[in-house]
Amino acid sequence: MNAMMKAGKMLALMPIVALAAACNGVAPTSSTDLTGDLTTQDGAVTAQGLRPTSNPCKYVESIHLQVIEEKTAVLVEATYKYSQPSLTTCSAPTFTSNVRGLHVDATNPFRARLLRTAATEAKVTATAPNGVSESIQVVLQGPADTDPPTSGPITTPNDGVSRPTAENACKVIDGVNITVQPPDTNGGGDYILIASYSYSTPTLTPCAVAPAWSASRRGLTVNPRDGFRASIGASSVETTVYATAPTGVQGKTTF
Repeated sequence: MNAMMKAGKMLALMPIVALAAACNGVAPTSSTDLTGDLTTQDGAVTAQGLRPTSNPCKYVESIHLQVIEEKTAVLVEATYKYSQPSLTTCSAPTFTSNVRGLHVDATNPFRARLLRTAATEAKVTATAPNGVSESIQVVLQGPADTDPPTSGPITTPNDGVSRPTAENACKVIDGVNITVQPPDTNGGGDYILIASYSYSTPTLTPCAVAPAWSASRRGLTVNPRDGFRASIGASSVETTVYATAPTGVQGKTTF
C-alpha cells in the first residue's frame, strides 16, 4: 500500500516539473541548439567564430606585391596582410608609378598594368587606405633594341652645381609636405589640402608626378586638374590625410 501511494505522488509531481521546465524556456526533452562555436559561462552565450569588422582597412599591416609577366605589359598585384582576421576585406590600394602609363585593372582593382613600351624600368607603389605602402621595381622592355637616351644631371654655368632635371627630380624626393586650408564657413565646407615635395638634392624644376592620396575616412577627392590638391568635407571626426610620393615617401596631416 505504501509503495502504491509513493508511486501516485510521483506521477502527480511530473506535470508540475514539466510545467516549471517549460516556463524556464527549455523542455526536458528538447535541445538547447547551441553549436560547437558557442560556449556558456555564468549563463551567458559567447560566439567563438569570426565577426564582421566595420573597418578592416585599419588592420592592414603590410602589402605584398607580385609581378605578373604579360607579352605586352607587366602587372603588379597587391595582397594585404592583416594584423587580425576579418570576415570583410579592405578596399583596393592606390597605385602610383614614377613613369607614365600606369593603369588599374578594371576587373581586379588589386592589379595595375604598365605597358612594356612605357620605359625600360619603373617603380610601382601600392598604398592602402590606412596609409601603409609598399614599392617594387619592375623591368620593362624598351621601345627599341637599343637603350633609349637618358637625360642626366644638367650643370649650370653659374655655380657649377649639378642639379637633376624634372624627370629625375622625382627620384630625389625626401619629404612630402601637406598644407591644410580649413573651410571658410563654420561647420561646413571642405578642407583644402595641398601637397609639395622636398628634395635631398637641389633641382632645376620640381617633380611633376602627383602623390597618391588617402584618408582615414571617406570623402577625400583629388582635384582632377591638379593632382597635388585634394579636398574632404568638414567633420567632427578626427581625420588623417596621407600623401605618398612616387618614391614611397609619405607625408600626413591630422585635423
